[in-house]
Amino acid sequence: MAEVPTEGDVVIRATELSKTYRTGFQQLFGKGGVEALNNLNLDVRRGEVFALIGPNGSGKTTTLKLLMGLIFPTSGKVEVFGANPRTSVDVKKRIGFMPDGPYFYSHLTGYELLAFYGNLLGMPKDEVETRVTELLQKLEMTTRAKQPVGTYSKGMLQRIGLAHALLQNPEIIFMDEPTSGLDPVGTADMHQMVRSMKAEGKTVFLCSHFLTEIEDLCDRVILLDRGRTLQYGDLETLLAERGKMRLRVSALTPAAREQVLARSPHVLEDADTSLQLVVPDGAESYEIISVVRDSGAHLDALTPMRRTLEEVFMESIARQQADAPWQDTDRGLGQIVDRGEN
Repeated sequence: MAEVPTEGDVVIRATELSKTYRTGFQQLFGKGGVEALNNLNLDVRRGEVFALIGPNGSGKTTTLKLLMGLIFPTSGKVEVFGANPRTSVDVKKRIGFMPDGPYFYSHLTGYELLAFYGNLLGMPKDEVETRVTELLQKLEMTTRAKQPVGTYSKGMLQRIGLAHALLQNPEIIFMDEPTSGLDPVGTADMHQMVRSMKAEGKTVFLCSHFLTEIEDLCDRVILLDRGRTLQYGDLETLLAERGKMRLRVSALTPAAREQVLARSPHVLEDADTSLQLVVPDGAESYEIISVVRDSGAHLDALTPMRRTLEEVFMESIARQQADAPWQDTDRGLGQIVDRGEN
């Protein structure tokens, strides 16, 4: 993962953010309602890829709408570039949004569609032409730019959706399920686009059900369930398996191999003269390293053990279901990695 910016580069901040949906009757009497988000606190830093994950009904869509200023919070505060995204025109000019399954006018060509939205945004005509041409080239849509959007495949629609989000060259891009429905080639292309935006210094706020893509792309992550925060922080820290190290050694003599195996029976990979082991982080690992060095073998790598994001996800949800009385108990854990509605 690339270096994450410092505290001074915070561009999105949520403080004790909550949202309860109420009917008119419930609002009148201040009672009841459906709590979608409860006391969310998060910071998103300039230039990072930040992921919001959670099972269906966890509050992801509500969080996105709050952060973009599309709905009012019941309590708490949202700041984007230090201002309220609900009321600040400047903030709205500096953010872009790529929704899940965007709908566009099918009779317009790709070029006409982007030009239409550029005009709606009040961009000067010459700037619209330049920017649309640039985006079509960047997203490899030039050859299809003069064809109606109604003839586009799912992958092409996703590309046009991203081009729409990037029209005003925003500093923050919110992306809701950007690889939904894409084939492996389209998914790989979208991942590369996210990396390119990060390389340009843009902040990407990503909402996805695909945990493997979160692992590949993101610097930090927040896990929600039923509107509560279960995990939040640096991805590598969350995935690290504390107290365990992965050791890889090679060019071992038979005698050294026996000594190493006697001290660490947990073998991940075993070849004639090389081993990959799980060793405790402490005195035992130092003993094994001493054996390797004294024998003249090669110490190839010593790295922290790392869990998958799916393992962290499932453990967190299962623990919360066991501990929290407000959590529905009839939802199967298999639903966590389904696409479905947010």
